[in-house]
Amino acid sequence: MNFFRIQAEETLVDFISSQTVLVSETVPEETINNFFTLFDLSDENSFQEINYANLFFYAEKMTDQLPAELPHANLKNVKKNTTQLMKHFNFFFNDKYQVQLEEHYFAKTETEIYRINLKWEIFPTPVNSFISENQLSYFSEVYPEYYQFLTNYFEKNIKSIDLINKIALMYDYLFAFITSFPIGEISSKIYICVDFSRGANYSEYIKNNVLRFKSMNIIIQTTLTEDTQLFISDFLMPNLQCETVVWKEPPSHADWQLLGDLLVKIRRSSEVK
Repeated sequence: MNFFRIQAEETLVDFISSQTVLVSETVPEETINNFFTLFDLSDENSFQEINYANLFFYAEKMTDQLPAELPHANLKNVKKNTTQLMKHFNFFFNDKYQVQLEEHYFAKTETEIYRINLKWEIFPTPVNSFISENQLSYFSEVYPEYYQFLTNYFEKNIKSIDLINKIALMYDYLFAFITSFPIGEISSKIYICVDFSRGANYSEYIKNNVLRFKSMNIIIQTTLTEDTQLFISDFLMPNLQCETVVWKEPPSHADWQLLGDLLVKIRRSSEVK
């Protein structure tokens, strides 16, 4: 990692010093402190610059230690925007899904949203990827709860940035929610009964592969119940009140793709109810 310290005066930027530091996944605090001892700085200036550097590393998830607050005007916006988003998130899922969000997951997600807002407000960089709306349709199908919440939130609260940045920010928020807040905490479950005449080992093989659709919040059943929404087997059961998939042969790649499409359909029908 290269550390550069520059001084800006009007349009002039003077290079002051640099240092190359080898780091792993995190930046030790002593590494940053040692870099700033190279300069003749007042205690106040040294404190501010070290905290500013630490704030950047915190935003980039290179440290878990949030530095002391800096007198940066945009930090207030970071806090306000983070609190506002999480407040709407909590209200949305309480109101629509009657879900009480677990504090552990809520706090973890809030931290990630804060980091994202830090990068956008204080350490902005040009956006040159994740700027197409085309792939958002995938998230609307696989993670409809998060997608619907963020779409509503953006329509009401994110109006001052252009379309490209808005799409990029939407992706950032989506990934934060998907990775920090388990979809099983809020989404409706899909109950699937798997029963093949080939035997227990083959049925177990199919079950394990079905469970790879992790984002669908699947519950595997061994017998049909009133909750069953999909029956997967190598034989057809008469008078079933649920969707049925019959595989006479081991499923192909195309079969798994069709199953994915069917799971999306079931998820959507559950949302309508």
